[in-house]
Amino acid sequence: MRRRTAVLSAACLITAACLTATTPAAAHTTPPPTTTQASSDQTGTALTLSGQHSPTTNGTPVNGTPLRGTPVKGKATDGPSEDGRATSGTPVNGIPAEGTSGDRKSADGPGQPEGGTPAGGSPGDGEAAEGLAAEEAAKDLLTGPLAQPVWLCRPGKTANPCGQDAAGNPMDPVITGRYPDGHQVGLDATVIRPDGTTTNEPLPPPQSPKVDCFYAYPTVNLLANPLLLLGGNPPVARESEAAVTLTQMGRLTSNCRVFVPLYRQVALTGYLLGAIIPPHFETAYQDLKQAFRQYWDTDNIDPATGKRRGVILLGHSQGAFHLARLLQEEFDGNAANTKSLVAAYIVGAEVRVPVDAPSGGGSDPVSTFQHLPACERPSGQAPVPVGCVVAFNSADLQPGHEETVAFGRAPDPAHRVLCVNPAAVLAGGPADATTPMRPYMPTKKLLRGNLLAPAGSLSLLLNFTPTAHPTGFAAYADLATGRCARTDTSKGRLDWLQVDGLDGIRSSNSALGLHVLDYNVDGGGLAALAAAQAAAWTASAE
Repeated sequence: MRRRTAVLSAACLITAACLTATTPAAAHTTPPPTTTQASSDQTGTALTLSGQHSPTTNGTPVNGTPLRGTPVKGKATDGPSEDGRATSGTPVNGIPAEGTSGDRKSADGPGQPEGGTPAGGSPGDGEAAEGLAAEEAAKDLLTGPLAQPVWLCRPGKTANPCGQDAAGNPMDPVITGRYPDGHQVGLDATVIRPDGTTTNEPLPPPQSPKVDCFYAYPTVNLLANPLLLLGGNPPVARESEAAVTLTQMGRLTSNCRVFVPLYRQVALTGYLLGAIIPPHFETAYQDLKQAFRQYWDTDNIDPATGKRRGVILLGHSQGAFHLARLLQEEFDGNAANTKSLVAAYIVGAEVRVPVDAPSGGGSDPVSTFQHLPACERPSGQAPVPVGCVVAFNSADLQPGHEETVAFGRAPDPAHRVLCVNPAAVLAGGPADATTPMRPYMPTKKLLRGNLLAPAGSLSLLLNFTPTAHPTGFAAYADLATGRCARTDTSKGRLDWLQVDGLDGIRSSNSALGLHVLDYNVDGGGLAALAAAQAAAWTASAE
């Protein structure tokens, strides 16, 4: 069986400690778009783990979105049916629709298309598909579905870490975050001006928000959660999941009811041991999908009106890749569901679009989404866009580092990796405009840091020293600017969110950029855009 080279870039791991830079041994090729391979990511230098398995062949992702190890089932895209779901066998992102010749679960058995001919037409491909199916089946015997979703944050949940009651209002006099052991932390911010003076900025309390946020956190588990991944053993809330949720979502709790499922993600050790035990991304995805279905069937329907609520899907890194798949399966091409989509924030991942279009348009196998467009606002007088995608990878790239960066590579000359600057959308105007940014960085108080571990349970992952301010966040006024940038390199086109002015807070890694702080480099802009989109969606729904 062909071994699948694991291409792990910034979105899969939040620390560079366990990564090694290598050059793929085989040159990338561009197969026809109707095959189960998309065009090459042309990265040249990739962050890999020696011998790790993932759904790639010689470093080429099996779909248009380089889910960096996450298998994605596609769906047809010749157009939505009456219920909004596409019905043709045309693949999305190079992945055949269920029941077509590329589906592992076809009638002729795992790894075989209808009629029993090996996928791709060659015996070697058939053997590879059979081996992959057998590998997945063996892991399915060990890891089964959860009896029910497990929630970290759910409005009304007892001791809800996101501090909201069933209506999304504060459980305490002010909105407060909680850790699994009951420890409470404030979510206010200390605003730091260039002259060093500071003021306190309270977090505005939510007031029965009409919109929800469904969030999938990044890779934070050093070890599997639960440690024994057998059957339907559920994950348990650990300090790291709560810490990263408060770090990335804390300032958004003013704008929406927050839903955060726990999921059995591929842990850092799962990547490290990939040569021995291939990571099982499907388990992680199915946990998130199960939680979303419960949310969609129960929590998303307003009991007073019987109508659906608006929802913002937010993910980062591994969580963003799973949500990209969820969007493909549940929203892209489904007109009825898309009516409830306020926006999708797919951050620290790679959303692929044509060079000259905001989405695939219905028949582009390389584009991540066919009908969900990038968020764009041509002017400040134009309506705030809803039902669209915000995606970016942040970095402070210095000249000469463009060749070694691990994200944002165009898969081919006809496509690009999407960069949407939240502040530019909010202001209106050119997508590549330079805008002020307002970083909101977690403090030692929020992260429960100490002398040995300044960032608490996230010290290994964040790799920066938080400040000792008395609030949960440190906000930096008039410090940073950002713009969507692009350049051509020897490995193809590169697109990213260039952030300038953060040198004194955290320097950018030449390979990972500012990946670990994607949600924080412009936390103010991201929260403001979410509030504006929530307001626009609510107004249109009334």
